[in-house]
Amino acid sequence: EGAADSLQNGITATLSSTLLVGRPLWATRTLVLLVNVPLAILGASPLVGSVLQLFLLANLVCACCALPLLAALLRTPGARKLVTEGAVLCGCAGGWLGLTVYGCLERGSLGAGVRMAWFGNNYAYDYFLAAILASASCLAAGCGWQARATRLWAGIEMATAAEG
Repeated sequence: EGAADSLQNGITATLSSTLLVGRPLWATRTLVLLVNVPLAILGASPLVGSVLQLFLLANLVCACCALPLLAALLRTPGARKLVTEGAVLCGCAGGWLGLTVYGCLERGSLGAGVRMAWFGNNYAYDYFLAAILASASCLAAGCGWQARATRLWAGIEMATAAEG
């Protein structure tokens, strides 16, 4: 399964290129270790019954984040203004939350819903669809919020310029 390796490489690249720019390599390695310790504990816990459940978890995280991250790669000027870091984070978090809510609605309780959504759905397509749709909806909401904030800010700047 390549999803777990890809996720590890993505975490390392993101941390080293954004949070730790100009820092020594040992800082990146230490931060990656700190991120991976909770994941290793999760993998060794009774919550995860097999390695396939870990792969399912990694694939669902990727499904939640794929659309917002791909939207961030758009090069058009309009997309660059709307698809900000906040919109991407909103899309990813919305995918996670939407998938969890879908699991809870399917199972009727929080604990059973979280377990089913993230570890026990046996790669059922509807859980992946729920993650992608929730992610897309929240990405659109984040972009809409950004557009509204941009228009509001432009109006404030125009009013300030007219007064001065």
